Amino acid sequence: MADPVVNHLLPVDNIRAAYHLLEERVVTALRTQLGDAARLANVRSQALSLLQTSQPRQHDFPPEEWATFQRSISNMVQQLDGACHASNDPPPSASLSVSTRVSSGRRGRPRIEISPSFLAEALTLRGPTRIAPALGCSPRTVRRRALEQGLVQPAPAVIRQEALPDGTVIRTHTPPVAAYTVVSDAQLDNIVSHTLEIFPRFGRAMLHGHLKACGYILPVKRVT
Repeated sequence: MADPVVNHLLPVDNIRAAYHLLEERVVTALRTQLGDAARLANVRSQALSLLQTSQPRQHDFPPEEWATFQRSISNMVQQLDGACHASNDPPPSASLSVSTRVSSGRRGRPRIEISPSFLAEALTLRGPTRIAPALGCSPRTVRRRALEQGLVQPAPAVIRQEALPDGTVIRTHTPPVAAYTVVSDAQLDNIVSHTLEIFPRFGRAMLHGHLKACGYILPVKRVT
């Protein structure tokens, strides 16, 4: 059965929303349905169906976004296939483990190690904040492991100190910059116009939330 929230979106946004719902199901399946080949196959079928039904809209997407869309679904299918094979023929005493707790022998919490292959794949589907609950750790831990494994680049230092020849130390504060979606004013106006045709009672807050759900991360002041 199709998701009712998706059916009321525009065709391209329909696909984007369906993709976000699919990635939720894939991650949940990989974490909770190992050993249930029928359910894994069902999610796999949903992934392939989304890719097939999206083909006629290929040229409505920017080339880079479409390539990422195809690659991500291909990765999902491979992960689901791997989970099916692992569940059908498991090693005698092994189980799927993507994170482990390692004690340092000192006081404090044990260090959480995350499988590099799992983390690399998970980061193509979602950010640290949404990966963390599945691993039982904080988003900060996920970001640290991603940095250690070279999967992401470190952000510029928020506070930078520079020593001048006369001994004076200058502290420069650079606030973090949000990773907003790149979209022109004309494109955004078109998206907002079509959205308001469907949801004429949307105020700024609801419109902003709707755009975010469709994958458009924008500052509130741009949504009017």
